[in-house]
Parts: sequence; C-alpha cells; structure tokens
Amino acid sequence: MDKPDLAEAQLQSIINSGRFKLVKGRYGIQSTQPGDYYHDMFIYGNQRRVQGNTEAIWVLEQENPNTVVGGITDNPQHRRVWGAAYHNVPGMALSDSTGGRALGRLRLSNWVLYELYKPGDIRNSPYNIRRRYVYNDASKPSTFGKPVPYAGADTVFNLAPHTTKWYQFDPNDTFGYAMIKDMVLMRLGETYLLLAEAQVKQGKLEAAAASINTLRERAFPGYPGVGKVSSSEMTLNFVLDERVRELVGEENRRMTLMRTKTLVERATRLNGNNGFNPTRGLSNTHLLMPIPLTEIQLNKDAVLEQNPGYN
Repeated sequence: MDKPDLAEAQLQSIINSGRFKLVKGRYGIQSTQPGDYYHDMFIYGNQRRVQGNTEAIWVLEQENPNTVVGGITDNPQHRRVWGAAYHNVPGMALSDSTGGRALGRLRLSNWVLYELYKPGDIRNSPYNIRRRYVYNDASKPSTFGKPVPYAGADTVFNLAPHTTKWYQFDPNDTFGYAMIKDMVLMRLGETYLLLAEAQVKQGKLEAAAASINTLRERAFPGYPGVGKVSSSEMTLNFVLDERVRELVGEENRRMTLMRTKTLVERATRLNGNNGFNPTRGLSNTHLLMPIPLTEIQLNKDAVLEQNPGYN
C-alpha cells in the first residue's frame, strides 16, 4: 500500500456506495438451525449475493461436475488443507456437519487458538473454529453421540482444531476430490481492514479505530463495548492481528506479511511456543520470491536482475 491516501479514498468509495453490507443477521439455507450469522457466510450455498450474502464483492463461482456438465474439474485445496482428517478416527463418519473429507495439512498456531481472540468474539465460536468432535458413526452404537477424546498429539492431524470456513460435503464424492464450494475472493469485511491499514499509515488513528470497531461491533453481538478498541491501540501490528481474527483461512497470509514487510518479525515472534522451530532459516530474503530463471532468460532486451538473496 504505497499510496495510503489514494487507497483510503478508493476503499471509502466502496463502503459508501451502499452496494455491500456487513452480514449481521442469520440468513441462507441453515438460518433456522444452530449457528451464527458469521458462520452463515461460509455455509455451502450461501456465498453468492443472490443467495443472500450482502458482504460478497467478488465470488469465484464453482459448479458441481456431478450436476453440471463442465463444472469444476480442478482441485482447489482449501477444504483438504484446512479441515482435520477426523475420518481416520474409528467411530467418526464423513458428514456435512463435519465438513466432508479433509487431510489436516495445516494446523492453526497456538497463538491463534489460545491467545488471539477475546471471550465473546463470535469469530471464535464453536461454529467457526471447531475444537471438539462427537462420535457420529451410527453403526458403532457403543460410542455414537459421545465426545471424542484427544489422545497424545492428536490435536495436530486427525482432530486438529480448525476453521470451518471451507466445510463442504458432497455425498456423490465422499473421497472429497472436488471443491464445489464458491470461493469468496473479496468481501466487505476485508475492505474495512484495508481501510484501517491505510488510515494507520497516514496517522489517522481515530479513523482507523472507527473502521476496526465497525467489524468488532459485528464480532461481539449484543456486547459491542466489550470488543471496542481505541485510537491508542491502532498500529499496523494490531490491524494484522485483526486480519487473522476476521480472515483466517481466507487470505493468503504470507502475501499479506510480505506486502507489509512483517513476515520475519511476526512469524518468528508468534510461532516460538509451538515446541519446534517452524521459522528456521527465515530471513528478509523471503520478503520477495525468486524470479524464475525462464523469465530472466526471456527478458532479452533488458537486464532482469534476480531478487536479492537468490542465485
């Protein structure tokens, strides 16, 4: 964000247009079932504006190849990556309420799970971050309906706590190859976060706090004062923290941290309590990616220099 003043004006124009509104009430195909309005945004069938998602700005619509000829044929990895491999646990069966088949390739950090959210933040409700399971295989009556206990290190893979944003289950595809869920690439919640970032960079801290509080009033239903923040709290780090609370599992986090040049500091500081060192070798070199050799060779009319730190 090299021109925060220009960015602020553009983001304000999106907000002021009135075309998009934060989702603040139950809607969609499961609105009468247990849940909350933040969770409603991520239920399969609730992503499009015509389906009631007033927050969606840009949606990449997917079609189920089992029902639409020429539907999605590639394999986006969001569901497999973010969900847990609970189906490996005896007594657990694939289901819609548990998000279908996933592989547990990512684990939310201890910082996210235990330190990031204040009590009462709806974005950390059991509907949005699953931490517990109940045995759901009716063919095993001895365990059916009972809580699934954690055993040893089983919070890392099979029963890893995870965001439910990518839950999706197709009974015609129990292996879970295709991801037929629409992908919300831009929504109004992130617009407020980008606006707050631009305002912080200009020193407009009261305005930044107001932008953040717009989201936090939604995040703390019935208790807006609990989550309210002040101008004295407005820093780039706070905005980046709030991006995790609001956008975990949605944004490309690495790109955000590279863009803000905070990758090394934040990754090192916030991952030091996981019992291992996932940031070993991380340096400022990684604020940029290497330029592919093929691109350097094809650039025959001028010298295209490799980014620093790469040979």
